[in-house]
Amino acid sequence: MIEITKKAADMIKDFMASQEGPNTVRILSQSC
Repeated sequence: MIEITKKAADMIKDFMASQEGPNTVRILSQSC
């Protein structure tokens, strides 16, 4: 469970780094 979450966090980090959009961060924050 923890490993999967860590992988997802890394993927989200890469996604945010490539997008760099405040809207993306907002959507991710709401989905948590």
